Amino acid sequence: MDDHTYPNDKTRGYMMQVDASATPGQFFRSQIDDLCAGASLYFSVWAANSIKKTYENNYQKASLSFVIEDINGNVLLTENTGLMPGTNNDNDWNQYGATFTVPLGQSSIIFKILNNGNSSSGNDLVLDDIEIRLCVPPTNVIISPNDTICKEETVILAGQFTNDGTFTEPLTYKWFKSATASYNQSDWTEIAIGQTLTIPSPQSSDAGFYRVAVASAGSIDMVNCRSMSDIVSLTVQDCPASPLVVSEDTTICSGSSVELHASGAVSYSWSPAIGLSSTIIPNPIASPTTTTTYTVTATFADNSSMSASVTVSILTNITTILKDSICQNDSYMKNGFNLPIQTESGVQTHVLNLLSQTGCDSIVQLNLQVFPEYETTRKVFIEQGESIQIDGQTYSFPTEVISRYTSVSGCDSVIITTISLNDISSECDELIPDKYFSPNDDDIQDTWNIKNIECYDGYVVEIFDRFSKLLIRYEGNFTPWDGMYLGHPEQATDYWYVITLKEGETMSGHFILKR
Repeated sequence: MDDHTYPNDKTRGYMMQVDASATPGQFFRSQIDDLCAGASLYFSVWAANSIKKTYENNYQKASLSFVIEDINGNVLLTENTGLMPGTNNDNDWNQYGATFTVPLGQSSIIFKILNNGNSSSGNDLVLDDIEIRLCVPPTNVIISPNDTICKEETVILAGQFTNDGTFTEPLTYKWFKSATASYNQSDWTEIAIGQTLTIPSPQSSDAGFYRVAVASAGSIDMVNCRSMSDIVSLTVQDCPASPLVVSEDTTICSGSSVELHASGAVSYSWSPAIGLSSTIIPNPIASPTTTTTYTVTATFADNSSMSASVTVSILTNITTILKDSICQNDSYMKNGFNLPIQTESGVQTHVLNLLSQTGCDSIVQLNLQVFPEYETTRKVFIEQGESIQIDGQTYSFPTEVISRYTSVSGCDSVIITTISLNDISSECDELIPDKYFSPNDDDIQDTWNIKNIECYDGYVVEIFDRFSKLLIRYEGNFTPWDGMYLGHPEQATDYWYVITLKEGETMSGHFILKR
């Protein structure tokens, strides 16, 4: 009879041959510890009747019972094989087993195999590969690209397991390696943790047998609380050098090109065609817009063919958008920009092309807000012998006074005051717009007003925001503005007005809305 684990191999492997007595009794006993309560286990053994099938009716057929007890001897499960049939050949093995769920409070059990035969004539059998497994979905190992590889060719072993609720997430994977395909745990060496095992440059020493275990976190080292995959083999061999030589994988900047190379054959066919200058020459120019893997199929003089691939990866250009502001008639020299004096107000866009660490373009876009320098004109009339104070200075004669202030935007605001003598005193000679207002319902300067506007007729008053958008227009019907536009409060900043009198004279300036 051949060994079950290594059939047709007389140099290794062990099995147990039993010449059972005429008295039924125990001939195998094993205590199993460190079990997880609630785990479903499968106890199995490969067995065969030692009597050939042609003689089985002349001798007692072997019969076994599997008995599971707790450590106090209480029977928890009994399973019988029935009469085992005779064998036809040296590999006529059958697997027998029983399923058992570990009761709560139990962490150890005793597994027994009993002989049920009652005759010394026959009743002979062989046993091999006594095994205990968790009853869980299978754990598989996928080898990529395949289980026979060349030296220096990266190979990846991936564990696959579908959790049916037996284990608690997250799962833990542990890899084992052995020089033999033995199911004896002591023959296996732990080599790695993780769902995948990558061997980047395998050598002859990496050839052998592999298994992966999976379990709940914290239980991976409990032999009887984890699921083991079947054994897979990995063969590492020396491979002849390929006659086809192609470019190595490369990286280019977006919008750039690279020349691919292939040699060693008489004709070539590249695919996909997208981004290639030609598909039938050995050195096409590749200009892909996205990362692309090109495959070249080469044909040799003997009409044999071979394929190889090269990946062209694309590095995208980096665009950075900056926002900043300056005052009109100022220059801008920051963030790599060197802009001359800006005489025009408004939003301007400037672009700067730099070289990043990857060697690709780095585009910096500057959105520059140029705030205007606003000029306000006003007229003031005084009586002969009277005086007026402006910016701490006293004036009692006709003149023009230029005052500079800093607006909310941080830029200069110029007020030009023309002082004139009034021969006939009148409180309505001077239009005086408010410099600010704060519409916060405290009854103090809640609206923007123009003093003495009621003394004029045929006028037009227009109010603009700082982007020159017309907010409101009055034609001879001015009422103090409450800072609202289309039912919504305007933001706190500078605003501008233009007053056009009936005679065509205009007066303009700015004021501040505070909140």
